[in-house]
Amino acid sequence: IGECLGECHILDTPQGREIASKPHIVSDELTNRTLIIAKEFKKSLEEMSILDFSSCCILHILRGSMGYMVHEAIPEVPLYNIRTKYLDEGYRDHSDDSRTLKVTYSDFQTEENYQAIIIPDTYATGRSVEAAVNHLLSEGYTPEHLVIYGFIAIPAIKRLFRLCQEKGIKLTSFAICDITQLSTNNYDMP
Repeated sequence: IGECLGECHILDTPQGREIASKPHIVSDELTNRTLIIAKEFKKSLEEMSILDFSSCCILHILRGSMGYMVHEAIPEVPLYNIRTKYLDEGYRDHSDDSRTLKVTYSDFQTEENYQAIIIPDTYATGRSVEAAVNHLLSEGYTPEHLVIYGFIAIPAIKRLFRLCQEKGIKLTSFAICDITQLSTNNYDMP
């Protein structure tokens, strides 16, 4: 994608391609595949010396984040949860979505002062993670490094890179299979 969007990596695995292209994979089959990919993610972090696991944590954006199984692949890293919610209900085109996101729950411990946060999630527009990171910043916590992992679209990386650049945070992305565009309504990735 280029130097202006942080450090971007692609984890291309048979399991990732299967998950992306076969929506009928669910339950234990899905869990088994996502755990294999998460272990590859951990191996990549270790081989590339990207993170020191003793000074980072995992932040789940409730609910979908847990399905990526990073907390199982890297059990030695502390796990925290945060929940974001749109204040107004309704379905609309994400590209013209004026709804405000608010953090409604967080068990993150800002006094721990982790140097890095790993956030596994599905990244379409990046608004949920942006709201979560802004919440942590408002609580006085500024990580040195943000690592995002999952199915990731270009608009999300652009949004998060702008935020990270503004706050002096390094952004590293690990996309499963590919870094994609969004569909015309900015919801689903192909």
